[in-house]
Amino acid sequence: MFILKLAWRNIWRKKRRTIIVIISVFFAVFLSILSRSMAWGGYNDMIDLVVRNTGHIQVQFPTYNEDKSINKLIPDEESFRTFLADNADILTFVGILENGALAIGEKDSKPVFLLGLDTSKEIERDFLEKKIVKGTYFTGGSKEVILTEGLAKFLSLKVGDQVAFLAQGYRGSTGADNLTIVGIAKIINPLLNSQLAYLPLGDAQFISDAPKLLTGYKVVLKNHQDIAKVKEEIKNYFTSQNVSRDVLDYNELQKELKQQIESDSLFNYFLLLIIYLIMGFGILATLLTMVLERKKELAVLNALGLKKQEINKMILLEAVLMGIGGVLISLLLTVPVIAYLNQNPIPITDPSISKGIESYGLEPFIKFAIQGDIFYYQVVIVFFIVFLCSLLPRFIVNKIDLSSTLKN
Repeated sequence: MFILKLAWRNIWRKKRRTIIVIISVFFAVFLSILSRSMAWGGYNDMIDLVVRNTGHIQVQFPTYNEDKSINKLIPDEESFRTFLADNADILTFVGILENGALAIGEKDSKPVFLLGLDTSKEIERDFLEKKIVKGTYFTGGSKEVILTEGLAKFLSLKVGDQVAFLAQGYRGSTGADNLTIVGIAKIINPLLNSQLAYLPLGDAQFISDAPKLLTGYKVVLKNHQDIAKVKEEIKNYFTSQNVSRDVLDYNELQKELKQQIESDSLFNYFLLLIIYLIMGFGILATLLTMVLERKKELAVLNALGLKKQEINKMILLEAVLMGIGGVLISLLLTVPVIAYLNQNPIPITDPSISKGIESYGLEPFIKFAIQGDIFYYQVVIVFFIVFLCSLLPRFIVNKIDLSSTLKN
């Protein structure tokens, strides 16, 4: 307790110097948290987009993800649906059927991508209803389709019109059907907005001549941190059934996303390194100055019976106290700022930049994430740097020669 009091008094002997160190720690932590929050806001936006399309996990026929062949389908099994429904970590799951087809309007035709959905699932309804700009969501009947805005415009079709689909079916068969347009959806991604058609799973199976068959199951979890656990449980289920299936998470389904996040993180870490180096040299210079200025004073303390080990503790405590001051102030100011920006993302007003972002299917906003590890890791890094910066001053204390220092 005596050492702590001594350290506290020492740091306030030169108030200006202490305040400068606290401010440098504050700005380092503030900028680091803001930078990581902004980065993860963007990453989470991209991950959410992928999860809405693919789910956290997909169960497929082996190697289906490599060539997307309509001949690599799996049966829609009630026993597996029951297994998924009984898993407490799974929020929901959807059976899907994907296929290519030729959409034929009154005057024009175009190759399209068919996506058959379990339209009764709330997750699909919530996602698609927000995209509908004309008409309604599926009414629950059969032979209904929702076209994307660009596709409907190309085919000169509107809500209530009929569109024909001609597709290659399962194992070389051919399928076709006429569907009624019940809605038109606008997808941010321009490519998907011009060639995507949503239809009930049963109609997709009919057109693909694949009754009770799926390209896979899309599984959405309550917490993405449970991906590895749930993947293993699903694999064990199929092992017990002597069935071979690919169980892939969104990183495996969208490898480009993972690579993009990793490459962007490297640049972000480089910026953080520069920020912390500037802070670290500031703390080191301050601690060295404090020790060298008090060299004789430290020798007197040593002569009065304070061991060098205790003097080292005092110097470490001085550094830690200044670090705590900077961290506390930064957290008190950063948390409300991040919380506000999380609820009120910054719009990107430049048309060229916003259009580029929208072309990837993302909203043109700078978003900020609130994640505990963003705050935790910055605090840990700061105190690690403080500890490192205290090593050299403590080394100098250990080298102080009592007699020569007092004599001088």
